[in-house]
Amino acid sequence: MQFKHIVSAAAITLITGTSHAWNLVYSHDASGAPTAGSLQTLRTALNNGSSLKVQLISPNVQTWTLYCTQHGVKADASQAVVCLSNTNLGMDVRVGSNFGVVGLPPSSTSYAVNTTGQFVETNINHSNGAVVNRAVSNISMQWFVD
Repeated sequence: MQFKHIVSAAAITLITGTSHAWNLVYSHDASGAPTAGSLQTLRTALNNGSSLKVQLISPNVQTWTLYCTQHGVKADASQAVVCLSNTNLGMDVRVGSNFGVVGLPPSSTSYAVNTTGQFVETNINHSNGAVVNRAVSNISMQWFVD
């Protein structure tokens, strides 16, 4: 019986020791003004190899999370952090009868965000590589590192 308790405790320790936790280190409003955390903490974590995800917050609309496939820490005067993410196939994500319908022409969607509040969504046509649509806006964001 004692052996079972030790094995159970070891298994729990192993499982919790390998959990993947994201930590909020910086957030800002749509104009890029800080609302929590530290931009320098974010920059340091990324320069030390942390992964990055960003939550885009549209009050009364939705919260959208981007897992950054690439990120950059700018050394220029802006000191901004940039996150790039994409989907292989653009589709309608509005709840309802068109949910999951692939846009025409079929396209991929790429996202770029930065710590000044800028958000860009670009759709690229699969067949010819042409830009189908590009939308630019400013949005509140929360920046998380692992």
